[in-house]
Amino acid sequence: HRIQILDAIPRLSTSKPDRTRLAAIAHRTTAAEKTDDEGLGPDERAFLDLIRERASMPGLGFDDSYFDSGGDSISLLRIIAEIEAEHDARIPFSILERDPTPHMLFRKARSAE
Repeated sequence: HRIQILDAIPRLSTSKPDRTRLAAIAHRTTAAEKTDDEGLGPDERAFLDLIRERASMPGLGFDDSYFDSGGDSISLLRIIAEIEAEHDARIPFSILERDPTPHMLFRKARSAE
């Protein structure tokens, strides 16, 4: 764990802390230090790039939690639908109950092909 100094805590219109934006700030900071893409094969890298692009999360790592990195369930459902269409696979909705990572989604898509 690290401590990061912010000028201000991002807030929602209700004045509550915006946890999604806070998670995205924390993820951007740690993503800049990561190099976990190096051991990925071409299929894994293409899969990760698709998720990064669709989720607008360029720093997302292959084993990073999608939700802890600032992602939300609606955008993940859209990404899953696209993965299912492209890979002719079925990924169960129960994956949302877990802590999904691109690696987990890749394995599910591969096992369903």
